[in-house]
Amino acid sequence: MTSTAPPAPSTSPPPIDENALIAERREKLIAVRARGIAFPNDFKPKDRAAQLASKHGHLENEALEPMAVHVTLGGRLMLKRIMGKASFATLQDATGRIQLFATKDALGDEASYQLLERFIPSDLFHVDSILADGKVAFVDHSQTAILDVIDVKKREVIARVPVVSTFSPNLVVTEEGIREGVRQLMLPLWNSYYFFTLYANAAEHTATLRIDSTDVLDRYLLAKTRQVIGDVTLHLDNLDSPLAANALRDFGDVLTNWYVRRSRGRFWSGDSADAFDTLYTVLETITRLAAPLLPLVAEKIWKGLTGGRSVHLTDWPDAAMFPEDDALVATMDRVREIASSGLGLRKATGLRVRLPLAELIVVAENSADLRVFADILRDELNVKAVVVRELAEESLIEFGIQRKLTVNSRAAGPRIGKQVQQVIQAARAGDWAPSGDTVVVGGIELLPAEFELQLQAADDAQAITFLPGGGFVLLDTETTWELEAEGLARDLIRGVQDTRKAAGFQVSDRIDLRLYFESSSERAGVEPFENTIAEETLALAITVVETDGGVEAYAAQHGRAGAFRSLIRAGQYANSGDVLVEVTIHGAAIDV
Repeated sequence: MTSTAPPAPSTSPPPIDENALIAERREKLIAVRARGIAFPNDFKPKDRAAQLASKHGHLENEALEPMAVHVTLGGRLMLKRIMGKASFATLQDATGRIQLFATKDALGDEASYQLLERFIPSDLFHVDSILADGKVAFVDHSQTAILDVIDVKKREVIARVPVVSTFSPNLVVTEEGIREGVRQLMLPLWNSYYFFTLYANAAEHTATLRIDSTDVLDRYLLAKTRQVIGDVTLHLDNLDSPLAANALRDFGDVLTNWYVRRSRGRFWSGDSADAFDTLYTVLETITRLAAPLLPLVAEKIWKGLTGGRSVHLTDWPDAAMFPEDDALVATMDRVREIASSGLGLRKATGLRVRLPLAELIVVAENSADLRVFADILRDELNVKAVVVRELAEESLIEFGIQRKLTVNSRAAGPRIGKQVQQVIQAARAGDWAPSGDTVVVGGIELLPAEFELQLQAADDAQAITFLPGGGFVLLDTETTWELEAEGLARDLIRGVQDTRKAAGFQVSDRIDLRLYFESSSERAGVEPFENTIAEETLALAITVVETDGGVEAYAAQHGRAGAFRSLIRAGQYANSGDVLVEVTIHGAAIDV
């Protein structure tokens, strides 16, 4: 490809009002800053626009201003500069086509500007972002929110990805952002499909479209599906594909991280037609709903589920076909928030989820509704007891909780000036009160980003956090020997599952299990949980052995010939000594 410059217009350009151009650029800069986009401090709107215009579109190898410049040249010129290095330009000519140019900094060669092989209708595409690694991204408006990522050096489109988050005309596209879109929507949808096919095939179950399950998780998912159909339909009708993508992304989290994970035992048993049919119904519907944004992934999943010709030839989902239960959705969403807050407390205190704890206290409004789902919270957070109490004015005092206000002077200073010291003193003296999302300190209101509100419990063994929308949770973080032993048993369940997978067993295979312990105390601690380990790992027979020496040597001498073994080294989980896992398929012949 040879170096070239944009063609000059066929007629002389109209006179240019330099002051008007400068004023226009200043207005655009103010508008962009109002959307939260910062520009370098050295930006100066000089007469660069007039200089470019006077050259009739013949671009020279000169530094470009750090913002887009629109100039009337018988066409429209748009320049972009990212990181002060790689520069790109587009010129819309009189025929309505757009030509994309790149500087030598972007291309890495001696050409001042090179015309890329990209001629596209101006009403379909525009340059939205320059990637830091020398790639340019287009938004394809004919395909709603689809990004074409172009490798400038290779002169080719290297990826087409959906936009899964809200963007403005100043969209920033990064490899990490693309990965987030995949992680938040594509993978949850695909993993749920894979999970369904794996267990449905193992159970030899032929699923059908059904919405009449009475199981509470099924009812929640079906009602949630009704809501997401309405949300996505509304956003797409309003031509707001990013918000539609956000709604699908949020539903993907509900589908995989709540419904599928919470219902795993029902699928594992293989005898729950309600679970299979509900998941099938939701997957079939969501792929139709996501088809405009995920055309290829939705097509693959829908055809795999139904055997039909194409998801793009089917009808749009009808929300009215699904049951409406806003109360259940609101309560279950609240339960999910409580579970998330509790898991956050575990992480903050360094307590792994497989380690059981004594108690979780939930103080929130509508406690009677939440109390119905105490079993879910107990299982989700791995605690022995869940206490749900109604939120009241005296709740903090009742549980011995104090609130500490910390003023962020760096954030508050620019807004309130010298009053920041007055506010800090008032906060230390306790002269403050919450007011919605803000606080009033010494008569001065602070915005959410200008302060931090922390809870402090009288009992050091309790961890506390606020709940979104009001209320709080307290987690008892004190452990006992019995709790530690049960936690080790749950660690071993994970180890056995990993061993099953490494051995290539099917998910429905029943096994014979042997556990060899180097530590006598750990062997004694796990013994009360043998039945739990067997049930969770589909072991029809379980033997727990304490070895006289190294577990590997002992198993090699006394174990079953031909069995598959894996070693859990000391410290891999909470085990202080080595543990060896030995598995065989139940009833399989063993070579001796």
